Amino acid sequence: MNGDLTAGENTADNGGVWESMYGFDIWRTREADKYIPGLSDEFTQEQLFYLSFGQIWCAKYKPEYAKWMVDNDPHSPGRFRTDGTVQNAAGFAAAFGCKTGTPMAPEEPCRVW
Repeated sequence: MNGDLTAGENTADNGGVWESMYGFDIWRTREADKYIPGLSDEFTQEQLFYLSFGQIWCAKYKPEYAKWMVDNDPHSPGRFRTDGTVQNAAGFAAAFGCKTGTPMAPEEPCRVW
């Protein structure tokens, strides 16, 4: 992957998830008595937030197209876009119980803002 090509979008993803969680937290404080239907019996609201972010970037590409995208697309491939963003999200590790120093909870996460 070409970090110079994807840096701008990676930064936007990191900031976007932070801002989205900020908005989600505000919504939850105002709507605390509302039940969120669906999987909320199996997962916490925080887990559902991050699962939905990852779901957006699910994709499967032919090898030729994947190679073209890595060489030309300013967006990281979905898996790296998701993992790289949530590794740096302040609440992800807490939501899923990741220990600091593991791949999904680095000791020094990248903070955009």
